[in-house]
Amino acid sequence: MKNKLISCFQKIKDFSSSLPLKAYKIYTFSSLILVAAAIIFYFYTSIKFSVNMPYSDDYDAILDFIIKFYTHNDFGYRLYLFFSQFHEHRIVFDRLITLFFFNIFGKIDFKILSIVGNFGLLFIILFLFIFFKKKYNLKISELLPVVIAMLSFSQWELMSNFPMASIQQYYELLFSIISITAFTCEGYGFIFGIVFFVIAVFTGGGGLFVSPVILLYLLLTRQYKRFSIFLIVSIIIFYIYFPLLHYISPPIKDTLIFCLKNPASLLGYMLIFIASAAKNYALIFILAILLVLNYLWILRRKLNKNNHSLILLISFIFLTSLVVGLNRIFLGFDSAMFSRYTMYSLFMFSLSYISLFLNAKVENDRKIIALFGFILAIVLYVSWVPTAYSELSDKQHMLNSLMSYPYQDKAFENIKFAKNQGWFTPQKNVYERTKREFYLAENIKQLRKYSAPPLLVLTYFNQYPFPFENKQYKLVINVYDSINLYGWAVDPFALNTASFLYADIDGKLYPLTYGFPRKDVVRLFKIPQFKFSGFNSNVSIKDLPNGKHEFSLIVVNHNETAYYQTNNITFYKEIHD
Repeated sequence: MKNKLISCFQKIKDFSSSLPLKAYKIYTFSSLILVAAAIIFYFYTSIKFSVNMPYSDDYDAILDFIIKFYTHNDFGYRLYLFFSQFHEHRIVFDRLITLFFFNIFGKIDFKILSIVGNFGLLFIILFLFIFFKKKYNLKISELLPVVIAMLSFSQWELMSNFPMASIQQYYELLFSIISITAFTCEGYGFIFGIVFFVIAVFTGGGGLFVSPVILLYLLLTRQYKRFSIFLIVSIIIFYIYFPLLHYISPPIKDTLIFCLKNPASLLGYMLIFIASAAKNYALIFILAILLVLNYLWILRRKLNKNNHSLILLISFIFLTSLVVGLNRIFLGFDSAMFSRYTMYSLFMFSLSYISLFLNAKVENDRKIIALFGFILAIVLYVSWVPTAYSELSDKQHMLNSLMSYPYQDKAFENIKFAKNQGWFTPQKNVYERTKREFYLAENIKQLRKYSAPPLLVLTYFNQYPFPFENKQYKLVINVYDSINLYGWAVDPFALNTASFLYADIDGKLYPLTYGFPRKDVVRLFKIPQFKFSGFNSNVSIKDLPNGKHEFSLIVVNHNETAYYQTNNITFYKEIHD
């Protein structure tokens, strides 16, 4: 009896010890199928929610660019358009791609451009796949966690309906990765590194961060000749990018002072940024600390030649997190978790996995790390799918309902012009709705006037926190050329959203961008119809004369039969210094 029990326990022990290896065999066999399935599902989702309408920066970076390019024949002006600044960036690659596909199809197709942007992510994965396979002789099954993690739906904002951002960010990261890894290679690697550094810089501003990372690397590895050459190249590129092309710096003086006084806040922002794909704040900080410890552990090898590329790529992400923090910390820690930034976090997870895998010397340990990495990647992937589908569905609804650009007058003017030229075919219902919106701006008196107010919260007026009702404010505007309005409005009588929202300045009505999703309003009232009740819009006041002006908001009810006008607020416009 005793021998039977011993035999039974031995079998259980043998089975449990062999279970991870058996699971690994199944995992290895299914690797190619899983890679194909993840890629297909990613692009299926992207196309499923795609709408042929511009979103946010697409209006300037794509639509307005095409209009300006083809309404001016001057070569010098066209060249200027390519290299002109867009926010902090010079998006030359974005504009080349836009122009290329415009000439192929004869019109702007935002769906096609969105797919092209997503191919940038696919190229990143493919490059990492080829590079790590060749450099470290890794198998497909061992790289599968990288593929699954990099295709995570945490980056839903770039997946669909934001081609300007997806082209810029994915290809900027792609060219930066190629540049950094090329510098660690023999032969023509140094030349390729310089070429892709220049391309990365003029794809997005983040490409500039390649320079300090590589200069430090060349200095520490005593490659003094290459250091001198790349230093000269960097100085030339920085000179072209900033003074020669008249770079306009964003107002970050106050942010820099804040960060110098509060370095812990900046460090916290950086930690959130590098692990933002983890979704939960507590988990983010735990993972961020582990990522930092892993980085320090790799560094202790004192730039072992086999780890050069990993160290440089991780350093590049840390430097990116620092600069983004300096530019965005005033928006709060939540801005470090913006969907479009999580691609850096996913990349950091992938690099850390590779470093752990390479430092496991025993074959069975490697198999367990690969299997465990795969499980974590799947958990991350699955956890983001419901969120991404909800967000993409809301975005699709919004693009099928309104022109999602802060300045409605400029958006409608450009859409109308491009439509008449045959350069773009907008969604019919969006175009007709916007025409109706501008018609009512001129004929609001056709509607009856409510005496009872709708539910309206104006959270920000020109970026000043502002409880709206029953208050009078004296606001002096001497810095901005526009008023920013942010909040939500609903029609409580119809238990639905309002139809239109206007800013009234001195009797002239300016249509506002209304219809953004506000899940907090739904939670507050427990009325699903209030979901798309948000507004976030700008009104240009640069043409207003200096002096006193009267401002109010007009809300048109859901059925477009009546409107309500708030009490006036006085503001003053002064001459700029």
